[in-house]
Amino acid sequence: MYIRIHSYIFWAVCLFYLFFFQHFYGQNWASKKFTVSDGLMSNQLDALFIDSKGLLWIANGNGLSRYDGKHFLNYVNDSLLTPISKVNQYSIIKLSDGSIFYSMKYGYVKTSNKRKGYLDVYLSDTISEERGVNSRSGIRFFKEGFVDFDFNNNSIRNHVFKKYPKNYKYPSNLLSTNLGSVIYSFYNSDKDVRNIFLFENNSFKEIWDSVPFIMAGIFEDADHYFIIPEEFNVSNPIVIINKQNGTKTFLRKKKNIPEITLLGNAYFTDRYFVFPALEGVLVLTSKNEQVFIKDNLPQKIKNKDDEKFYHSLYLPISKYQNFLVNGYRLIDLEKLSITIPEVIEKEIINSNYIIEVLPDEEGNIWYATFDGLLQVYTLPYEKLYEISEERIAEINDSLETNRFKCFKDFEGIEYCLTNDFERVQILIPKIKNKFYKYSFVDNKVTPIYVEGVQSPVLRERLYPIMSHKKLIVCQEYTRGLVIYRLSEGLDTAYYSLFNYSNGLLSNYVENVFADKNDNIWIITWDGIQMISYNDLLNENYSFNIKYSKSLKLNMIPFKKDDEIYFADGSVLYKISTEKAILNKKPPTIIVENISYKIGKQSYQFLFEQNKTYELFYNTRDLSVEVLAVCLSDGAKVKYKFVVDSMMQFQNEGKLMFSDLKPGKHTIEIYACNNLNVWSAQPIRFYINVLPPFWETWWFRILVLVSTIFIVVVIVKKREYDLKEKQKELELLVQERTKELEEKNILIEQKNRDILDSINYTRRLQRSSLPSEREVNKIFHDSFVIYQPKDIIAGDFYFTGLIRTNDGNILKGAVVGDCTGHGVPGAFMSILMLAYVKQSLVEKDVNSPAEALEFVSKKIQKVLEYKNEVTEIKDSADIVFAVLNEETNTLLCACANNPIYIVRNKELIEIPAQKRTVGYCDNQEPFKNHIFQLQKNDMIYLFTDGYADQFGGNSGSNKKDKKFTKKRFKDVLKEVSVLDINQQKQRLLEEHLKWKGDNEQTDDICIIGIRV
Repeated sequence: MYIRIHSYIFWAVCLFYLFFFQHFYGQNWASKKFTVSDGLMSNQLDALFIDSKGLLWIANGNGLSRYDGKHFLNYVNDSLLTPISKVNQYSIIKLSDGSIFYSMKYGYVKTSNKRKGYLDVYLSDTISEERGVNSRSGIRFFKEGFVDFDFNNNSIRNHVFKKYPKNYKYPSNLLSTNLGSVIYSFYNSDKDVRNIFLFENNSFKEIWDSVPFIMAGIFEDADHYFIIPEEFNVSNPIVIINKQNGTKTFLRKKKNIPEITLLGNAYFTDRYFVFPALEGVLVLTSKNEQVFIKDNLPQKIKNKDDEKFYHSLYLPISKYQNFLVNGYRLIDLEKLSITIPEVIEKEIINSNYIIEVLPDEEGNIWYATFDGLLQVYTLPYEKLYEISEERIAEINDSLETNRFKCFKDFEGIEYCLTNDFERVQILIPKIKNKFYKYSFVDNKVTPIYVEGVQSPVLRERLYPIMSHKKLIVCQEYTRGLVIYRLSEGLDTAYYSLFNYSNGLLSNYVENVFADKNDNIWIITWDGIQMISYNDLLNENYSFNIKYSKSLKLNMIPFKKDDEIYFADGSVLYKISTEKAILNKKPPTIIVENISYKIGKQSYQFLFEQNKTYELFYNTRDLSVEVLAVCLSDGAKVKYKFVVDSMMQFQNEGKLMFSDLKPGKHTIEIYACNNLNVWSAQPIRFYINVLPPFWETWWFRILVLVSTIFIVVVIVKKREYDLKEKQKELELLVQERTKELEEKNILIEQKNRDILDSINYTRRLQRSSLPSEREVNKIFHDSFVIYQPKDIIAGDFYFTGLIRTNDGNILKGAVVGDCTGHGVPGAFMSILMLAYVKQSLVEKDVNSPAEALEFVSKKIQKVLEYKNEVTEIKDSADIVFAVLNEETNTLLCACANNPIYIVRNKELIEIPAQKRTVGYCDNQEPFKNHIFQLQKNDMIYLFTDGYADQFGGNSGSNKKDKKFTKKRFKDVLKEVSVLDINQQKQRLLEEHLKWKGDNEQTDDICIIGIRV
């Protein structure tokens, strides 16, 4: 309630100052002039025409220019007969074949259908030099005849009247109505009257037989002719003739209307008849009232002798917004006034004649002048009245005092912006690195966290302007508008910058307003622009509408009842946001060219909507060139091409296809105008690319039949050859079978011999190894696992009693893994085992390390290594352990393989020395390790075969993983507490479970000893 009451007081004060004066000025106009520097063919223009596609055609002394809102396309004279400038063109018409032509004193000029950008000239010198008139069909009539254009043959047909109406020899006047009817008047000197005839179907029909005045023109509708006198006075009325029965109605001048000179053209509405005059405009109302609107041009300008000054006033009247356009005049029938835009008044003052005026459907008025083409359009604001500096100062004081009032006092808050839509006030503190919101619903203040770029300058010089829905808009000194986009819960503000670099008219913004249609109006020092709320929220800055004009904004702009007020210098203006004129007409799309190449030859299509065009498979460089007509601002036109549901946007209307696959393709083309209004219906056509002959159905059938025939012939031939070959093979098979049987017998004999040799080697190897019973005699609580990969193995083991030099008896155990397995490994294991046993009786060998050194040297000497690159370096990984039961110590040497001791499920590793027995690059002497044992310790000697076994868990899909030393250690720790036989059984079960159906990877040898 506080805000609403305060708002009423505030606006009451503003409006008191605002409407103190009452002088009204009217609409504000903007303009743009086009000359030869913009591409126009000539600055001296003669006629304008807007065709059904919305294209603007401009006639001049050198030819025709076509304007689409972006480019001028000039059509030049393609005839050597005579320059166009010598024959005086008058009006432009569009032909049924789409070409444009305009009539001249001696004939016609037509756009060429053969050469783009050229004109064909059709002249006739048999007609009078008088100007003549055009009929509705484009035929030019003269007093003594007419010039007819043969549309089929593109030629001129000249005719001269053989006779006139009875008793008449020569017409005194020739006129054409607004609908193109040709009217002749013949003077009767005996009665001093004129008779009016309609020329139609090559004959004359009398309309009125006693016209007492000189006619200025004839206007017609479906039922009546309006005979307009040149001098409108008491004796010369406007006459209305009924076409059906010939009855006449006389509209006589009222006393309050001055004598005026009518121009012969008129305009009808439901309420008014409008008749232009040299002095102004005569308006006849439906209530039979007569009102004269005086032309407000200064008299000294109107007193010019040159009739070209009045030329545009004689042309047909057209409608523009709430005005009627009569030459340089804009007639407002609501206010019964004549408006002349300032830019037009300046042109007239500078003796630049207005030759023709034509409004379009987009909100522009086009003026053909002797100094270029002028585009005039209304700005969205209108002048109100002069306002003094004192009034401006008072309004500014009131605005500054009241527009940022807070709902209640908040500590540290500098500004408050009311957001009616979200029912909150945005609270902006002095240090602007965080905002707050005050809710009108629950009366709570909560923070709004700012995310984005935050410079010190931004915090210090941020000036709030507006809050609307999810937007907070601020002015940031010289950098433009800071736009904060609020999150859905209004708890976070995302920062972005809208300035001159991305579409703002000026970085100096005075105020921003939102209207009820969700358009955002931005008042800057370089003009006014409008952008929709959604486009501003989504940073679609390119869609904003700019009304560019430098402003002197010495009064703070403000809004009341959806109308925005601002002062430019000492003049007050008003923006009626509901009446803003926008170009809502989507552009008309013109397909100018569809071309393609086959080889080096180029071809073109004549476009038709929804037509299917057929192309050969070898067509290349298919090009579609289209033009979207937007006279307001063609540079902002955008195109959307949809090819087989694939969409692409372009700024230019050209689509290229390098490769279209065979089949039917749909092409749709859309376009939008300068305000992003898209065409509702597309230009649509189809391209059917014919497949190459080898992809056609008949060719495929032919190939299939031919293939079947060839296959049958080949099959029959092969059947015959196979039968012959089969006979030969049967004989050969019998011979070869006998040979194979003999060889198989020989191979079986040799395999038995080899297998016997291997088995014998196995017996030798096993006889050299102690049995598990012999091992248990030495190590009472022990087990042995020995599983060769093949029949014979490269792994070996040995246990025995060792007598020392001082007479002590020790227990020894050896486990070794020779390079290779099978026969080579078995040979090496036998050799190694022999030297290990020999080392036990050597006097110079007194420790495991010395024993391994002894064996290594023996192997090297026996195998006679020569250190050649290609020779195989045989060796073995051996662990040699000696147990002293009196001292309960373990003395060992580990050649490339460790010893594991498990105590209370804790594994202790005696590390391996990186050296092998036999050949080895590392010749570091073997080292002894002494380890103090405890009762129930488990000692494990082993080779790497168990840990290297490939396999996997039963639930795993991978069967190519190694068991690994880590798993081996875990198993040893787990089984170490079990009975010695149970340990062996568990180790074997774990191995088989892991291996599964895989092949054994390597020889396995494990000795377990409990202390």
